[in-house]
Amino acid sequence: MIMWTPTAEGDFTVVVNVSDGVLSDTQGFTIKVSKLPVELKLTEIKVSPDTMTLVKGGLQSFTVIAHYSDGSIADITYGFFTYQTTNWDIARVPYNCWVEAGETEGTATITVTYKGKTTISVSSLTVTFTISLKVIPFGL
Repeated sequence: MIMWTPTAEGDFTVVVNVSDGVLSDTQGFTIKVSKLPVELKLTEIKVSPDTMTLVKGGLQSFTVIAHYSDGSIADITYGFFTYQTTNWDIARVPYNCWVEAGETEGTATITVTYKGKTTISVSSLTVTFTISLKVIPFGL
């Protein structure tokens, strides 16, 4: 296998000499590089919906959309995230991209952090959203 990463645009002549110690061969060819790959940067992530109202024990899913430096977007809902809550008793994230209302009435903020390494250069970014919970006692 021969690997090469172009550093400029243009025509490049490549000559490959191959030998197994007994036989050998030389092949030449031209590689045309017309556009270098662009390194995309993650500029923002957005969570939708960004506010929720849940009843005690309720669950609601959310989506996460990545915005990149070239203007493109991607649904990264099933990516790898970390979550933090300001109050575990009010709201938590038991499953990827699902919020669960806890046992206590109040307001909590869930922080979603996306940090990953793929073929794209990615920075750590954080988005927060607020969950308002109203506990409705059973039987009322």
